[in-house]
Amino acid sequence: MSIKRTFCLLAVFFISNQSMAMQKKSSSAVPATSPMASKYEPSPEQMKLINARRSFAHQFFKSDIEFDFYDSTSIRSGTLGSLRVKKPEAKLYRPSTDEISRSRQLIKFIEENRSLFQIDEETILTLKDISLGQPTGAFFLQTYKGLPVLDSIIWSDGDGGISSIHSRLVPSSKLSLAEVKPQVTPEKVVEINWGGWLAEGSKFTIGKAKQLKGMDKSYSVPVTRTITQDGKKIVEKKTALVSLVVYPKSNATRLAWCFHDNTSVYDAISGEMIEGPKGPFPAALFPAIRPSVCPYRIL
Repeated sequence: MSIKRTFCLLAVFFISNQSMAMQKKSSSAVPATSPMASKYEPSPEQMKLINARRSFAHQFFKSDIEFDFYDSTSIRSGTLGSLRVKKPEAKLYRPSTDEISRSRQLIKFIEENRSLFQIDEETILTLKDISLGQPTGAFFLQTYKGLPVLDSIIWSDGDGGISSIHSRLVPSSKLSLAEVKPQVTPEKVVEINWGGWLAEGSKFTIGKAKQLKGMDKSYSVPVTRTITQDGKKIVEKKTALVSLVVYPKSNATRLAWCFHDNTSVYDAISGEMIEGPKGPFPAALFPAIRPSVCPYRIL
């Protein structure tokens, strides 16, 4: 074997080994798309508050706690997702005798742990009475510029104290909305979403929207269509329920209409569909939570 050929074989062997070593090394690294790559690490201040809750639960109830934060790819990044004790009978927070209401317990906990949720002075939380099968819970809805922030809510459970905290709050620093007046009317957004269902009839009418009692920027829109079945004309009447909300799920916060029954969401400026199905849904599909699905949906 010539010296030249021997050198070439050695070179190939060396390059092959280097390639295998690099592959092995890269396989042990965290891929850019791995959940670990986007994991949020709590700040020292946040961990201090977490450890204080851990110390309380261990001292009084001999229980550890579990917690998680939203990852760095979420608009809620850096905010607490949940905090809970491991033992069902244990508590994260136990009120004194003059603070027995569930809502007051949650208010006090939030005030003492604002940095866990990245809550600043501009963040406004409104108490909402929406138990959704959890009568021992307290719920607060986040609002921005007077409008509900869709899916942004914080709630707790537990009687005689707080056993767990769950949050979908969005830091107000990540919300930006220049316009709070919709260009698309509630009547028009109903016509857009229900267009297919309306077109199945020979004619239809959309009545004037009426504000729902006790719900600012939420409306009922009466709809009538006429269809023909077995040679007979049938008049069908339905009511669409829509609410004006802040949509926080994209980098650009959007003013949006949300449907109560099918939970569809439309841009309130352009009329563009953001998410959800089209057409009216049978009320039977939402026997327990309709019409509280939007804007207070937490499921």
